[in-house]
Amino acid sequence: MIPRRLLAALIVAALLLPIVITVVVGLARLLAAMNDHSGATMLERVALGCGVLWIVDVVTLVIAQAANSLGPPREPPVHEQ
Repeated sequence: MIPRRLLAALIVAALLLPIVITVVVGLARLLAAMNDHSGATMLERVALGCGVLWIVDVVTLVIAQAANSLGPPREPPVHEQ
């Protein structure tokens, strides 16, 4: 069984990383328009690194969900009366 916290962290990262990538690429384009080519290049590389991290996160999430579905079913919690 994969811990719920790990699955939640993977889902949050999968949702937030595209937003981060978009903001960083936009800032890189802004710096390029202001003729700061070294800053733009650095931010483009950061965006590329975030993109690779996002791909790894999505693949890990799919594998974790597959492993979680292959395990035994969870038993519902027992409520004492």
